[in-house]
Amino acid sequence: MKTLVTVTADGQLELPEPAREELGVLDGGSVELEIVNQTVLLRSVGDDVPTDEELARIRRGLADIEAGRVRDVTEEELLALINPIDRP
Repeated sequence: MKTLVTVTADGQLELPEPAREELGVLDGGSVELEIVNQTVLLRSVGDDVPTDEELARIRRGLADIEAGRVRDVTEEELLALINPIDRP
């Protein structure tokens, strides 16, 4: 799909309805804008875009995995951690 849009004096543009429908962008939805070789790319991102804090936690988790600080846990072990048995 190709269409012409106008950029307002304050930098805003309106995505035509057919473009919003094709991207699956609802009213108030978000798109990611990327500029590659002087071409503007828009991608629908929905509400699942991680915050900077979430990205930092993901990076720390990946670093832990890479460093071997993570191990497999069985369902039984996990349940024991969540619901410890009272011991005298």
